[in-house]
Amino acid sequence: QLEAITARLGPVPVSRIEQIRREIMGIARELEEAGEIQLQLFAEQTAE
Repeated sequence: QLEAITARLGPVPVSRIEQIRREIMGIARELEEAGEIQLQLFAEQTAE
């Protein structure tokens, strides 16, 4: 379904992608601060 949406949109300016990425991360950080979710960056190492 996501592939169909992106195909319909066609080329998107990188600046728009970066803007949306910042908005998404802002919302994610708000959710983490509220205790709704727990974020873990991909580059972050973990220990079991």
